[in-house]
Amino acid sequence: MSSKVVYAGKPGAVLSKGVKAGGLLFLAGHVAGTKDAIDPTSIASQTRGTLENIARSLNDCGCSMEDVVRVTIYLTDMNNKPAMDAAYKEFFPVDPPARSTVGVKELGGDEYLIEIDVIAVAHD
Repeated sequence: MSSKVVYAGKPGAVLSKGVKAGGLLFLAGHVAGTKDAIDPTSIASQTRGTLENIARSLNDCGCSMEDVVRVTIYLTDMNNKPAMDAAYKEFFPVDPPARSTVGVKELGGDEYLIEIDVIAVAHD
């Protein structure tokens, strides 16, 4: 059985921020919170804020955005996809990771337009 490393979430959370196993890091879904200086009505702003949070979490776990190999994006409105894509491309301008984009009814709160989770190559 391979070993795994668990990166704790916020105190009292029912999930881990990330889990490293089998040479990969699996990050939990991230959103851009109101403390992240975003425009809450802008999908581009929420996309950037979310990806900035992911970049910080990756760094906390010993990885970077360059290590990301798989992304899943959850959008509450698929009409936001073109603007989301434009902001997303700022973070992955060359050789972007494999990705799925899924339309969902809602996320953890009315203010969230997007949630993103990633899988990255882990470093020992």
